[in-house]
Amino acid sequence: MPNPASDNFTVTFDVMKPSNMKIVLIDLTGKKMLDIYDGFVIDGTFTSTVKVDNLSKGVYFIKILINGNYTTKKIVI
Repeated sequence: MPNPASDNFTVTFDVMKPSNMKIVLIDLTGKKMLDIYDGFVIDGTFTSTVKVDNLSKGVYFIKILINGNYTTKKIVI
């Protein structure tokens, strides 16, 4: 994923087992800016391209929830 991103970025990671997953983009205050994915994924590589050209420049976080476990990654737009 390019960092900083300008028009879009791609979220890619390996899913170890079939899981329920939710991915959102939040700002520094914790406000949800975009729903990226909400559903079931099978094992393998998950990829999603996210269009962000309508967001203000700044620091955001990608919050990933898989089966009750959170991971957060920082992204600069």
